[in-house]
Amino acid sequence: MNQSNQGPNPAVSAEENTRRQTEKLLQLVENAKDYMSMATLEGQMTYMNRAARRLVGLPADADLSSLHFQDFYSPRQIRIVREEIIPALDRNGSWSGPVCIKHLPTQEEIPCYANYALIYDPDNGQVISRSLMLRDLRPELEARKELEDSEKRFENLVQQAPVATAIYTGREMTIQWANPAMIKLWGKDSSVIGTTVRVALPELEGQPFHDLLDRVFTTGEMYQASEDRGDLVVDGVLQTFYFNFSYKPLRDSEGRIYAILNMAIDVTEQVITRRRLEESENNFRSLIMQAPIGICLLTGEDFITEIVNDQYLELVGRTREGFMNRPIWELLPEARAQGFDRILSEVKRTGTPYVGNESPVMLVRNGRPETLYVNFVYEPLFDTEGRAHSVLVLSIDITQQVRSRQLIKETADRARLAVESGRMGSYEVDFLTGVVIGSPRFNELFDLETTGLQPDYVSRIHPDDLPKRAKAHEVALRTGVLEYECRVIRRDQSINWLRIYGQYYFNEEGQPIHIIGIVQDITLQKTAEEEREKFLALSFYSRDFIAMCDMNMKTLYVNKGGIELLGIEGPVEEQSLWDCFFPEDHAFLRDQFFPQVLRDGHAEVEIRFRHFRTGRPVWVIYSVFVIYSNQGEPSVLATVSRDITERKTMEEELERRVQERTAQLRQLNDELQQFSYISSHDLKEPLRKIQVFADMAQQESDPANTVLTDHLQRVRQSAKRMSGLLADLLSYALLGNPERQFARIDLNQVLRHIQGDLELMIREKQSTLSIGPLPVVEGIPFQINQLFYNLVHNAVKFTNTEGEPSEVRIGHRELSLEDKLRQGLSPARVYHQVDITDNGIGFRQDMADKVFVVFKRLHTREEYSGNGIGLSICKKIAENHGGRIMVRSVPGEGSTFSVILPQVQG
Repeated sequence: MNQSNQGPNPAVSAEENTRRQTEKLLQLVENAKDYMSMATLEGQMTYMNRAARRLVGLPADADLSSLHFQDFYSPRQIRIVREEIIPALDRNGSWSGPVCIKHLPTQEEIPCYANYALIYDPDNGQVISRSLMLRDLRPELEARKELEDSEKRFENLVQQAPVATAIYTGREMTIQWANPAMIKLWGKDSSVIGTTVRVALPELEGQPFHDLLDRVFTTGEMYQASEDRGDLVVDGVLQTFYFNFSYKPLRDSEGRIYAILNMAIDVTEQVITRRRLEESENNFRSLIMQAPIGICLLTGEDFITEIVNDQYLELVGRTREGFMNRPIWELLPEARAQGFDRILSEVKRTGTPYVGNESPVMLVRNGRPETLYVNFVYEPLFDTEGRAHSVLVLSIDITQQVRSRQLIKETADRARLAVESGRMGSYEVDFLTGVVIGSPRFNELFDLETTGLQPDYVSRIHPDDLPKRAKAHEVALRTGVLEYECRVIRRDQSINWLRIYGQYYFNEEGQPIHIIGIVQDITLQKTAEEEREKFLALSFYSRDFIAMCDMNMKTLYVNKGGIELLGIEGPVEEQSLWDCFFPEDHAFLRDQFFPQVLRDGHAEVEIRFRHFRTGRPVWVIYSVFVIYSNQGEPSVLATVSRDITERKTMEEELERRVQERTAQLRQLNDELQQFSYISSHDLKEPLRKIQVFADMAQQESDPANTVLTDHLQRVRQSAKRMSGLLADLLSYALLGNPERQFARIDLNQVLRHIQGDLELMIREKQSTLSIGPLPVVEGIPFQINQLFYNLVHNAVKFTNTEGEPSEVRIGHRELSLEDKLRQGLSPARVYHQVDITDNGIGFRQDMADKVFVVFKRLHTREEYSGNGIGLSICKKIAENHGGRIMVRSVPGEGSTFSVILPQVQG
């Protein structure tokens, strides 16, 4: 049988499998990512895979027969290979470790991890070559360097961080690492690193920290705490600190806890500061609750009542229940309606305090509206950024003081006492340092410019009041409450009275550590008390009649002088004010005088009192003023009346003599007027003839004779002026003895007629005449017409020559009581004032009285015609009617003539 038909040859098949395995192995080696090479025992290179050629920079087709292993090493590395690696390789058959291979084109040394191995002949076991596998360490080294750099940056960051940080390893809590902030926090040095927490910080025994660390290490749960207390020995002294800290477990790659990261922040200062603030706030609240004045703290945009003391609740008539933590204007809507909400909002907006002195406020107290007088302060409170977040309201009810002062002020000769309740100043005294921290108002009250020491303020107190102060402080050491009054001597040597309140605060040993208090200026109250005593003493010894009665005329008080003046017997409270007057005067008092007192608040009249025992009249200046209640209603009539009986007796005698002299003068005046009338009347005929013959002579004279014509013209003008002057003199004389035929005269109608009479002159002067509503008065029609004709005529005539249009305005008003008293007119009569105002040439005011003098002229006839009698006639007509005439004038701006006439004659 042919051998070829006997199936595959086993030897051939084994060889083929070996070849195929070898090819696969060569492909695997050739495509491997690591360096693989072989060399003879003499160092001749026999094989390098692709990765090897790339690593050393050989081309893929490079011939290896000319390359020796030492071509790939630096001299230093060749020495290591020959002296260390090859001997170890020959002994052990392999060697592993770091080496540096050289990149042939660049000569760069590439760090690698090498595995050298000997290649044995499988048949005889002899070494036939050396193999080398290299792993490029550059990516690993770069990654390691980045990790080291990252760790170093992290370590530097933690070392320099202000947060104290430490790492404790193992259950025994060995301090592996701690940054300077943690070492400083412990109060130790770097020698504690490597020791356990118990050894490094023995003072922690008995404190919870060891147990907490053990629990975190056991459970793996992180622990955090805020403001926990810890006692540490720092600078050799066991001190208390407060920390925000955390214990965080650290785990290895297998998730096992191997250490604890401790991070801590020292918040001791913040905790102490907060607690001091809380203590200060508690003290502040205690001061508010114990203060002798009403205090309320309002917070937020809606002014919520956060703190309120009993004095404030009593002042506003409310109870504490339902008052707290609510908007103030929901609780006191009646105060909001009076504008206090606007003041409060402005204080919070601007941060500027508001002080109200003796402010009236209507409050609903106990279900009834009641008007109080209060001194109050709206004081803004600021946050750390300077914004006003709350307003402190301080109030004092001074209603009683105001009412008392008003009574004293009205009854003490109408002199109101200027009593201001002092604004309050707050202060705090530190007994350990002696420093006084005072508000600006406090320093103002003690007349010091800045905050100083306690002796600086004590030095201002009057020496006589220092024992009182010392006694008050002795009492305060027992009771905790300081209260006294003293005088303060200011730098200008003036003296102010102060009322001082304070609250002592003691330490655990019972020693006083500081005072918080309030100071109030009570100078005005003290002054008011002194003035009241002076007034009562003055009233008691005064010889004037000083008395008060209620609105029903029931007598409340009469001083000693008043009782003696009227001979009052029995209790004054049983007397009526009407008993002091004669019955015939009651109607005037009831219908005119007392209504005027109620309308104006004060009035004065000369009247008779009736002596109670003798019935004789006692003339007095009866001065009465009203004292009002808190609701603004008249409650008391007070009077200070002076006896003028002796003066009245003298006036009656003088009046009798004046009447005698007046009768004599009237007779002489009648004779003079008769003479003036006859003289002026008899002179008219010769003047008329002079004018006639002068006209005839001028008509017959030669016009060419200019001298004669001029002389005749002068004669005619002089005769004309003389005729006008005689007419004016006759009118003036007739005013001295007029027929007293008075009638009701409508001044509107009079001025309309005058406007018609002067129509041509008004048109010539381009004037405008404005006439307002005018009254109806009693008067002599001819004289009233002449009075206003002269005034309007002058207003139109004396126009401004600068071309400004002439304007005449006529207006009217009724005189007030003050006007009548100022003009010396009867208060009981009605008077009207008519003003004629022009914008003409005017004159100096110092010439005002001279314009009413007969024949007195302020301008030449060439400038303005006239005889200087018109205004004299106006003055005499006004006086004939019981009135007045006045003028106000400014040169170049015009004049105003004011005529005052009674509404009714008689």
